[in-house]
Amino acid sequence: ALFTVGNNELEAKDFDKAQKLYINSIHNIVKSYPSIPLIHLGGGHDHVYPLVSAISKIHKKINIINIDAHLDTRIDQANHSGTPFRQIGNELNNITSIYQIGIHSYSNAANNYNKLQKSNMKIISMDDLKTETNNFQKSISPMLEGLNLFDEDAITILSIDADVISSTQMEGVSAVNPDGIPARYIEEVLNFYCKNYNGWKILGIYEHNPIYENLSMKGTKLISSLIYNFLVKNKKA
Repeated sequence: ALFTVGNNELEAKDFDKAQKLYINSIHNIVKSYPSIPLIHLGGGHDHVYPLVSAISKIHKKINIINIDAHLDTRIDQANHSGTPFRQIGNELNNITSIYQIGIHSYSNAANNYNKLQKSNMKIISMDDLKTETNNFQKSISPMLEGLNLFDEDAITILSIDADVISSTQMEGVSAVNPDGIPARYIEEVLNFYCKNYNGWKILGIYEHNPIYENLSMKGTKLISSLIYNFLVKNKKA
């Protein structure tokens, strides 16, 4: 698999310039290796916009599955880690659907729910997840099957924001989540994606910051486990 990691130092100096340079950098990678499983590591969730922009230059139809406590569709004058899916949904012409899974109503302003200009956004809230899984006692796969996530004509990108994971298992984030998704369900979504999606597999993991870890480094180990399992499940690619 291919790995690509953002440049936070450049972002701090000139965010918009960094995004454009990063789009070109990722595009140069993906056009040379158009089918090898890709792992994209943030940084902030703003990194997902350059990733999707680069993929959109070579594919006409894209779906996104985003597992996150936040919609990241804020309406602000400047772009940042809270705006990437608003950018994607308003600026790119070939994004069919964005599935937002794990969203907390109390973590999103009302205007975050405003419609995107060029793509559909389907929101599955934390309350929806709890209802469908009997408060995380049953499998999440039947719910995922009902969403019809995969289209044989579309590239589907899986984006995981680490702050969606329960704080009992993920402390290495700036927005620690006491009401987050148990890690085993993140793994189940990853398994579902790898098993049921037959196209080019692209995994993005964002917002994890080892600076905020305790001595156990349990969040870092969890992220490493997700990466390892993604590699194992796609080792034939």
